[in-house]
Amino acid sequence: MALPGGHLEFGEETEECAARELLEETGLKVTDIRFLTATNDFMPDDTKHYITLFHVCVRENDDDEPQLLEPDKCESWEWITWNDLLGWIQTSQNKSAENDGLKHKIFIPLLNIAKQRPGVRPTDV
Repeated sequence: MALPGGHLEFGEETEECAARELLEETGLKVTDIRFLTATNDFMPDDTKHYITLFHVCVRENDDDEPQLLEPDKCESWEWITWNDLLGWIQTSQNKSAENDGLKHKIFIPLLNIAKQRPGVRPTDV
């Protein structure tokens, strides 16, 4: 489970990057892009260390649905509530073996939102 995203182009503002990545990966056009929070993410299996920036935005057209434009990177897109995400993260933090698969399916920065920024909510900005 992950969100659309990618890397900044040289000289690009973070809001521009968020809009570009959303368009490239989902075909969605967005407005009112605002910074939400950042997480400090270590990915030991890939020997990577990222600072992940999260933004919130509004779809230009409420009827538009995300398209799967990069099927080699993603199986599908779906809308979930913030509370559903937090519930899945909480379940994945359970040390039991049956939850191990869920933990590996959630992108590390999403896990870290709950761990590093427990009070953050998309409606805060």
